[in-house]
Amino acid sequence: MTVAFVCHKFPTHVGIAPSTSGASSLNHAPSPARSSGDAWRSQTQAAGSAATAGCGVLMLGGIAGGLGTVASRRKQRCSLYRRAPGRPTSLKASDNSEGAGAVAAEAPLESLAASLELAERAENYGEAARLRDELREVEAARPMVALLWRQKQRIKRALDVALIGPVGEKGANTPERRLQARLEAIDALKDMATPPSAAGEAEDALHRVLREAPSMRAADDEGRDEMVDAVCTAAEDALWSCWHSSGDEEIEEVMSRGMAFMDKERFSEAVTTFSEMIAYDPLFAEGWNKRATAHYMAGNFDQSIADCFEVLKLKPRHFGCLSGLGMCYRSKGDEDQSLTWLRKSLEVHPGLAGPQKLVNSTVIQKRLTPLISMMMASDALKSGGCVSAPPAGLKCTWDVHQVRPEKEAKDVCIYFFRVTTRNEYDTPTPLKSLARFYVLSFADGKVFPFTRPTEGDSGFQLHPGEEYKFCWVLIVSSELRGAGGGVLLEDVSTAVDATATPANELTEVAASQYPRACFEPVLTPSEADVVSMEELERLGDGYFFTGQLDLRRAAGL
Repeated sequence: MTVAFVCHKFPTHVGIAPSTSGASSLNHAPSPARSSGDAWRSQTQAAGSAATAGCGVLMLGGIAGGLGTVASRRKQRCSLYRRAPGRPTSLKASDNSEGAGAVAAEAPLESLAASLELAERAENYGEAARLRDELREVEAARPMVALLWRQKQRIKRALDVALIGPVGEKGANTPERRLQARLEAIDALKDMATPPSAAGEAEDALHRVLREAPSMRAADDEGRDEMVDAVCTAAEDALWSCWHSSGDEEIEEVMSRGMAFMDKERFSEAVTTFSEMIAYDPLFAEGWNKRATAHYMAGNFDQSIADCFEVLKLKPRHFGCLSGLGMCYRSKGDEDQSLTWLRKSLEVHPGLAGPQKLVNSTVIQKRLTPLISMMMASDALKSGGCVSAPPAGLKCTWDVHQVRPEKEAKDVCIYFFRVTTRNEYDTPTPLKSLARFYVLSFADGKVFPFTRPTEGDSGFQLHPGEEYKFCWVLIVSSELRGAGGGVLLEDVSTAVDATATPANELTEVAASQYPRACFEPVLTPSEADVVSMEELERLGDGYFFTGQLDLRRAAGL
């Protein structure tokens, strides 16, 4: 079976105007990163796009100056929600005697509620009335248990709606209403997860939305990709909002002052201010995270790492902190540790764009560099043939044509490539493209390798029996004698547990999770058939056109 792809309109001519930068239009640029309320996210996204640490910090805004020290303010006012070390921050952790043994005590309530629902569905109104009275009696006898149980019921209902949308609601069959209901459910979870009376189960539910929403796409959903993106963004923003909330006016004031220093890039003063906040309430995780961010921006990577570990003691799933650890280790030159923590952040939040790009770039380097080196040293580039056998179940073939320009042009050689990748695995093994690579050998002896991550429209996913066909145009200034290439894929059915797999085992993991294959055979473009511009549209019929690559300004190619 062949996958039906919507192809770009194939060009009727290939532009050969002199290139000014050697830049390629072969792949679409990635979407701009979403803004956030935390500097870690802006840093990882900038690094994912440019492989360098950016300088900009996205701030919450704040009020600068005018505040005394935390110690003096403590004497002036006692905050209603001030927490001492050891004080629980959610109802489920309460030491209240009414809440002791709440889990076991909730069993009768669960049983009665289930029986009541069955009676109402059966229209047994007498039994339903009796069960309601009994339910009220049990709740009156154990008010704290009833409060916790009711809260859990609200969380469960909100989570169900956030993941799959409203069920049985009138008018809920439109995409707009489903999205509205899902976003409202996330808002409800955010309210229940926000201090001072934060419910831990509500924060758990928001994390579930982040992990599971992308897989809850229904085939009949119009605009389902946009809906999933909106839901995940809302859940992510809700968690950031919960983490930034303390329920304590003292902390809010100090946070504003510290963020104002960060906004002015006065990182040393920000560290001092956030240290005051930590001293006031060491259980407020975002105090440690903000100081870690300030240390990172000041270049104090070891101190930032130490603060990050304090954050994770309080919030083990703080994806901003997990990705921040990856950035710290990356800045220290420790790629293995960086990869470990970036992968952990993706386990918690699979939709983080910056960490995903950094992880992919590392995988691409580790998996493709040896294959490219082998191809460059192979005689196949001169004589044709195959460099290495593809893995069983994966077939990649390609061909090339020389293109005759419409007008005579000096030192211009145009080549048209067509590639077909087919998933022939017998088992249900979906494959997702990560990158393509090419090695070009020129008549003057130059060899030019390059790699292209497959992002946006240039990416694809194949289930067994499906194939993906694409084509592209290469423009160079000298004759191309040999061309090799290949593809790196990810087996999405063999996801790796990032917390259980050390970074130094990536090579072994990659061999099975990230299959690679060379395009067969190595081509000799200088011997290929010559076609006219008018024939390109016919040759490209059924292929996805990914663009043209002009290398005339790249090292004299």
